[in-house]
Amino acid sequence: MSHYPADREADVVLRDGSTIHVRPVRPEDEPAVLAFYRELSEETRYLRFFSGTLDFAEAARRAVEVDYQRRFALVAEAGPERRAVVDARVRVEAPVAPLPLSAGRREP
Repeated sequence: MSHYPADREADVVLRDGSTIHVRPVRPEDEPAVLAFYRELSEETRYLRFFSGTLDFAEAARRAVEVDYQRRFALVAEAGPERRAVVDARVRVEAPVAPLPLSAGRREP
């Protein structure tokens, strides 16, 4: 595994003025990614994973298996508890690779 690319971290200001911290995922993020997946609506999980059923633990484990070169993932964190609110992964195996992206919604 390559070293953690800290230079890829950034704070992003959203339209509503709130800030999220976007950074490369780390193996220790697995519990936060698992909680994020469990909070997604059924429809969002279907659109993200193309399946009505999902092994949450396996999906979270795969999400944090990165080498920062061929397999790269980002997580966005929000709030004082730094709760995961976005998950994006890319696997570079061809000149063009799809970018699966999931974004959660915070209920008022």
